[in-house]
Amino acid sequence: MPLDCTGCCAGCKPRWMNLVNNIYPANPQDGLIKANMPKLTYYALSNPQKLDRIGEYLSKRLSRDLQRNRIGFASIAMEAMDKLLVACHSQSLNLFVESFLKMVQKLLECSDPEMQCLATVSFVKFSNIEEDTPSYHRRYDFFVSQFSAMCHSNHHTAKLRIRTSGIQGLQGVIRKTVCDELQPDIWAQHHMDKIVPSLLYNMHSGPDNPPAESAATADEEPASAAAEKVFRDLVCRAAFSNLKSVLQPVLLHMDSHNLWTKTVFPSACFKIIMYSVQAQYSHIVVQKLMSHLDMHSKSPARLKARITDVLSETVIIAAGGSIGPSVLEVFNSLLRHLRVSVEYTANSEQEQTDNTRFQESIINTIGEFANHLPDFQKIEILMFVINKMPTTPQAEKVELTTNSQLQTMLLKTVLKVATTYRTVLMSNAFPSSLKNPLLQLSVVNKPSTRLMVQQILHTLIDRHNNLDKFSRIWIPEDIAELYLTVEKPSRQDVHFMSHGGQHILWHLMENLRLPNNDKANIESLYTTMCLLLVELVADETLVAFASFILNLQEAAIADDLSPHQCAVQIHATVIAFASVFAELAGVTELQEHISQVASNRKSFCPHLLPELAIYGTGTETLVQEIPENCLLDKTVFKSSLEHSGLDIANLSKPMTMPDNMEVFSGKDHETTSIGNLEIDSLESSPTLRRNSTVIPADERLTFSQIKTALASEEDLAAVEAIRRQTRQEFETAPLEIIMNRATSRSNLHDRLFEILGDDDVDGALIDTQQAVAIENIKYPAMFVY
Repeated sequence: MPLDCTGCCAGCKPRWMNLVNNIYPANPQDGLIKANMPKLTYYALSNPQKLDRIGEYLSKRLSRDLQRNRIGFASIAMEAMDKLLVACHSQSLNLFVESFLKMVQKLLECSDPEMQCLATVSFVKFSNIEEDTPSYHRRYDFFVSQFSAMCHSNHHTAKLRIRTSGIQGLQGVIRKTVCDELQPDIWAQHHMDKIVPSLLYNMHSGPDNPPAESAATADEEPASAAAEKVFRDLVCRAAFSNLKSVLQPVLLHMDSHNLWTKTVFPSACFKIIMYSVQAQYSHIVVQKLMSHLDMHSKSPARLKARITDVLSETVIIAAGGSIGPSVLEVFNSLLRHLRVSVEYTANSEQEQTDNTRFQESIINTIGEFANHLPDFQKIEILMFVINKMPTTPQAEKVELTTNSQLQTMLLKTVLKVATTYRTVLMSNAFPSSLKNPLLQLSVVNKPSTRLMVQQILHTLIDRHNNLDKFSRIWIPEDIAELYLTVEKPSRQDVHFMSHGGQHILWHLMENLRLPNNDKANIESLYTTMCLLLVELVADETLVAFASFILNLQEAAIADDLSPHQCAVQIHATVIAFASVFAELAGVTELQEHISQVASNRKSFCPHLLPELAIYGTGTETLVQEIPENCLLDKTVFKSSLEHSGLDIANLSKPMTMPDNMEVFSGKDHETTSIGNLEIDSLESSPTLRRNSTVIPADERLTFSQIKTALASEEDLAAVEAIRRQTRQEFETAPLEIIMNRATSRSNLHDRLFEILGDDDVDGALIDTQQAVAIENIKYPAMFVY
């Protein structure tokens, strides 16, 4: 029966229509007639098939009341709809919901703030209802757009209320759709481009309560707090495939409103994201920030510095295993930005300041990245960064400004990463691909570069926090005054000192001999020497350190060492280091000798002591000829170490730079005898024993003899002719001829037995070979030609 043909007689109307009409009072101010509402609810529960008609009728009355501006009756219709929606749960609810959503839509389209807020409250109630049946056709595009628009409202009297209602409406849309697998479009980019900026707008620019709203909203949640709550919920619900669609509007919002450099809101926003996102997805946030930084590669340095700061804070929050699999890509991208920043030429002092700030931010970010990596990856990052050092054939003579600055920045990066590494074994902390470049950089002409390299070595060598105890060069009367933490090195560390330690000591000596060392350089070298001694002191390494001391003193005495002040500083450093060495070695005779030398210097050559040589004014009188009693005596070193039971054969050996390229220790490859080659495959064979007969020297074959024999064969033309003939035969001859030729050749096993000797062949193998003749073996038909 059509609704508009019922007439005015109540008896002619359907019962459900009368029940709906009975809930309306004569005066809208009286509100919903509560005595009649239970009757309508009971009827709807008893007759769920009438729900769609009830909803359609209420929707029609609501539209008519809004057209006639009867706001009271519209509120009554919406209240009745809410009660029915909450009370009724049936399979017919879908059609009723369509009418309900139409009513909410009509209220939201009103310009009256009261109606918009009323519609929002109803929609929030609806979003809390869990429906039993899925909806395949329901769309929420209008509600996303309308609630987002309400979040930006500038109404002159109800601005805060409308914005808060808009935020609550978005929360209802998210709650209703995000868990519904049939509503995946809510994560579509065009929806997120509306929802996310609306929330961010209220988070960073939440307006103060106008006076007219203060009393009404005193107990309500502020818009900024409500927006933050919804934003956290949205990020928390985002899955792996949806998180990027949430992050992209965030980054665009920061760019559009120039928030990176004006406020601290970006940092606060990404902290909210990192604390809300699921832990296994946090690396996506880092990757998006890295991509955004790459996109701003040509932007001002101040903007890039702020993005990098946010990235650094994000990494701090990220879990250790959530930075992502492409670790080297992240570091490579940051180093690329660092290189571009170094190569950039600033046009003003402010630009230069911002550029420097950006470089420092990159270095700090790399350090935070490395801090969340396992130790083995930190070493890989150190090697990766050190290999980015600019190198030129004449880098020490003609050092370009850009390369020098980039070298400094990269060394700062290495130092930042090295501070996060905890050394356990020296061999792990100093692989050749890291140690060699560092030692090469330790002897460049630039003092500041050498100083930074020594600081890196301090960080990697010091395992027991002894760094501060060797910050000043002096001769302690008692080693206990330093309160050192000393542990016996492991076998791996002793092995490292035996092989790689000489390389480090040689570079330390060369570094000390450079004439442009200042006080900081000398102190850093002394610190490195002492830390290396403390960490690796053992009976097996004492001779190596003693040889280093004596070689260093001889270098200071050398005639070609200039200026003379450099030699004085080396003498002072040697006596201080030798004093620590004697105390740690525990050799009494050596301790007394070094103490006597220090006393003699105090009397005859005070300028050779650290107090004057390192920390003096530089105007002290220098003695040209140093008395013998003021120098360390090699004989005393030999006797004292020999009495301690140590092998002093290498004590007097001069220190030379190890040749790492020499793999075979100078052996002549061409004269290596074939008869002396060890073939593991023969030794490991279970059926063959290696012929242990010693081949006479005159019967041995060498590589040179084989080369000569090969060179004396038939000429290449004859060999090529034979090869062509053989190939032609295999291409044209019948299969039978080819098989006959193959079987007529000598057996491979017979040839091997002839070479190795019949007496060396295991009987089991002989029995196996002679048990069945090859021509007597019966093969399946499919394998026979």
